[in-house]
Amino acid sequence: MAALVAKRSNKSLLPFANKLQAKAKTPKTIICAVMRKLAHIIFGVLKNKQAFNEHLTCF
Repeated sequence: MAALVAKRSNKSLLPFANKLQAKAKTPKTIICAVMRKLAHIIFGVLKNKQAFNEHLTCF
């Protein structure tokens, strides 16, 4: 559910999802890729003990 919301509203994940959609990926594949990106972001925030900074993302 979080991946669905992030795909629609997160400024840093929206271009990533659009790029996958342009490559003709299926909707389920796009959601899984966004879910994986979210997991990496969450792990990085917890590991480094820093707040999420969307300007540092490079997708």
